[in-house]
Amino acid sequence: MLYQLNHWDHLLVKRTPRSSGYRPDYIGFEVPDSFLVGYALDYNEYFRDLCHICILNENAKEKYKCEVNK
Repeated sequence: MLYQLNHWDHLLVKRTPRSSGYRPDYIGFEVPDSFLVGYALDYNEYFRDLCHICILNENAKEKYKCEVNK
């Protein structure tokens, strides 16, 4: 008899009151409810090539915001 094992792995899980309560089987890091960039996470196509993950502050969001052509 074959059993199918389903395990869910997540590198990051945000701590937020809006969470549905779902918890994966394996978690790399629990992170605050902030905007994260780096390690393939980007903000308007910036910061995705960082070799670490960090929180993007409000000054950086303003500096790298996407300008919409009107």
